[in-house]
Amino acid sequence: MTKSSHCSGVGQSSLQQNLVLACLAAAAIVIGVACNGGTITGDNGGAGGNHGGNQGGSHGGAGGGVTVTQPVVPDAGPDLPGGGNCGDGIRERNETCDDGNTISGDGCSRACQIEANYDCPVDGQPCINLAVCGNGILTSDETCDDHNTDSGDGCSGDCQSVEDGWVCPVPGKKCIPECGDSKKIGDEACDDGNTNDGDGCSSTCQVEPGYDCPTTGKACIKSECGNGKLEVGEKCDCGTDPSKLPSGCKAVNGLFYGDGTGCSKTCTAEPKCLDPSGKTQACTVSCGDGNIDTGEDCDDGNANNGDGCSSSCKVEDGFSCSTTTQQDSSTCQSGSGQCLELPIIYRDFQPENATSGGHPDFPFYGTKFGGSKPTTICVPNSGGPVKGNDSTSRCWGIMADNLAKGKPQAGPTKTCTCQFSDWNMANSSRIPGNYTLAGNDSPLSDASGGVQGGTAGTTVNTTSTGGPYTGTLTGYTASSPGGPIWKGTAPAYKDATSFNQWFNDDSKVNQTFTAVLELPSIGSNIYQYASKSHLAQGGFYPLDTLNPSQATLCNLWPYWNHGNGTPFWSTCSGDQYLFIPRVTSTDCVSGDTVDDGCWVTAVAGVKHDNYFTDEARYYFVYDGTNGISLSFYGDDDLFIFINGVLVLDLGGVHQQLPGTVTVKGDPGDAKVLEGGCADTAGNQIGASTGSTVCSPGNVNPKLAAASPDDFRDRTVKLGLQNGKVYEIAIFGADRHPPESNYQLTLQGFTTKKSGCTPRCGDGKTTAGEQCDCGDAAYTGPLPDGCPGPNNDSTYGGCSTKCKYGPFCGDKVVQTDNGGTEQCDIGKDNGTNLGKDGCTIGCMLPHFCGDKIIDTNLDEECDLGDQNGQTLDSSGNPASPPDGFVHCNTNCSIPPGVVF
Repeated sequence: MTKSSHCSGVGQSSLQQNLVLACLAAAAIVIGVACNGGTITGDNGGAGGNHGGNQGGSHGGAGGGVTVTQPVVPDAGPDLPGGGNCGDGIRERNETCDDGNTISGDGCSRACQIEANYDCPVDGQPCINLAVCGNGILTSDETCDDHNTDSGDGCSGDCQSVEDGWVCPVPGKKCIPECGDSKKIGDEACDDGNTNDGDGCSSTCQVEPGYDCPTTGKACIKSECGNGKLEVGEKCDCGTDPSKLPSGCKAVNGLFYGDGTGCSKTCTAEPKCLDPSGKTQACTVSCGDGNIDTGEDCDDGNANNGDGCSSSCKVEDGFSCSTTTQQDSSTCQSGSGQCLELPIIYRDFQPENATSGGHPDFPFYGTKFGGSKPTTICVPNSGGPVKGNDSTSRCWGIMADNLAKGKPQAGPTKTCTCQFSDWNMANSSRIPGNYTLAGNDSPLSDASGGVQGGTAGTTVNTTSTGGPYTGTLTGYTASSPGGPIWKGTAPAYKDATSFNQWFNDDSKVNQTFTAVLELPSIGSNIYQYASKSHLAQGGFYPLDTLNPSQATLCNLWPYWNHGNGTPFWSTCSGDQYLFIPRVTSTDCVSGDTVDDGCWVTAVAGVKHDNYFTDEARYYFVYDGTNGISLSFYGDDDLFIFINGVLVLDLGGVHQQLPGTVTVKGDPGDAKVLEGGCADTAGNQIGASTGSTVCSPGNVNPKLAAASPDDFRDRTVKLGLQNGKVYEIAIFGADRHPPESNYQLTLQGFTTKKSGCTPRCGDGKTTAGEQCDCGDAAYTGPLPDGCPGPNNDSTYGGCSTKCKYGPFCGDKVVQTDNGGTEQCDIGKDNGTNLGKDGCTIGCMLPHFCGDKIIDTNLDEECDLGDQNGQTLDSSGNPASPPDGFVHCNTNCSIPPGVVF
């Protein structure tokens, strides 16, 4: 609107001219009411005024007319709050800016107030727009600003929205995926809807080793080695149920054959320890088997990439991998303690006397009756002569010194010394139905109520299915009646063919079963399985439960039948003469001693499956500094190989015998001690020349030990190299009743496994890290966006755990160390933009009444709580005409008001 005032002074007197001046002054005041476009003009001057009285008027000249026209953009009106001359390029009085114009929207409004998101540092110069998407400065008209204008990285390309599934906690920094929101984006490898560690998807949304997270928002699936399903990180899984073997599996996990076809208990392929000719050698290794092998930088037990240790066992960029030496144990199946689990293969046999499938190398004492052929007249008890009585010299060499294609081979020793003294004659009253020569009850009976050979010194040779027995009837026991004594040689095995059946599957003569032998921890990295050996209720009889349909024998002596074929022990209970360690002094009949065994009355026997072999293989990483050791104490045949070489030979049928092996050094060779006996604490004793500690208590003078009749103390060359993987192969055979005992101790077996984590401090932001600005050891250039090295205090920096330091959204108003926050209500930032809210960038929300002109919100002015009030030029409440409203409550300029 244009408002003008015309003041005419034609022919006016001086008084009238003064009134004109007053009129001009009044016209100037009119500027305050928005009269736009007016002009002030003057016409010809009027006549001179009189000199007083009537004459005065004649002296005045003709006065000119005056027209007042207001400028289009007046420079000033009434003094306004924040006034001055807005638009003159000079910041005056309460002006917050003056860019030389009165145009709004360019940073300095037409009321000379700085507009939101602008900086006006120089008067008279254009203001600087800070609201530039991508400059890393979060302004009120932006939702985020990650220092770029790319979409798809969390902050939209126009900086107006945080993209779904992201959070942008620090202006100018990269946005990060919102782990735990059930959305897998960015460098997240998973998102199961939470930020818990240990459930497969970590707190930084990375898949944890041993898990598969196929469905976003759902729980991860732990790879369960042993369920028969090939899952992530597994090289194989043959399960634990032999009746449900997956395709391509020969046996359950942990059962090895020495040829690389098995699957380990950790679901890695069995190492291959055979060269093309079948000779055992240092084993091949594979990445992901859980042990750092030669040539590997790391091994975290899987073949996954992206977890720090690659599928080729190299440390991945941005990660560090630490090596931990851990024992090869796990929680016992009983649920308590630690156990070393030894997968084992059992093969069940029938003794030589079985009608169908009887094996000649598994002897059975028998009697000759009704024209039947005799079976065995003597079973070797090759325990060493210091044991006296029927114990004879050790029978070395039943097995060859080296494995062939991973299997034992028949050795050069085909016969063993043997002695049988039939003391049952003197104790017939303790045997049900008595035990007599007349009844042909003895294995040495002649089927006519007498003894084969009859006279002491007579040669008595027989042949059973296992081979020939050659020897002499040396005499009779010193008892009444006396029992026959035979001494000679007996077959150790029939031939190479029969021997090979001991440890190979052959449905004609054996049945195969698998199980796990648990060795509980008995000390620091020492594990031992020990069967109970006291009285008749203990022993080692795994086939009782694995093959319950097999025929069993009562474990009381004599275990065979009367000469007429009827069993001695129909109830399997009675008196027994037992030896240490099956008996203690408290078990003996009153007045008896336990030196060489004693009688125990009313022993409750147990029927057992007595004929079987066992095979177990274990792989270890050789550590020449710490070394390894193993020991065995039991019966019967026991052979242990390391790297295919026989190191412990306790072959032959015998009572309990001890043996120990220790390997140390680089290269490592085995120190071996075989034979002797064990004391009450289980220590190996008596294995030295001349020792009498193992001599029976009823022998006087004591029998002295000699090598190799009783023991061997030797060194076996192995040449194990530090850091390489080797195989231990353990083979046992229980070939004769009534006892079976098994005690195996292993020590020093460990694995070196990697634990990999992002290398916080290397200046590289890897999966699982929000940031990484380097640490004190980092010498590279400061990564982009980093104010300095990792520390825990700098606002917008990176912490020593590679998480963003103090940031907008942590519920702490940060004003130190670079923080410029005005508010922070945590995750609620941005949800409430009212007077009490807080923006997503931790700034107070802009609103009409905050004294900030937001032109993007259509504000023309903002005087805060003075909006809508009638004010004078000093900004104090006043009534018209001295006061008027300068800025409406909706932040618009009232009509007619100019600045």
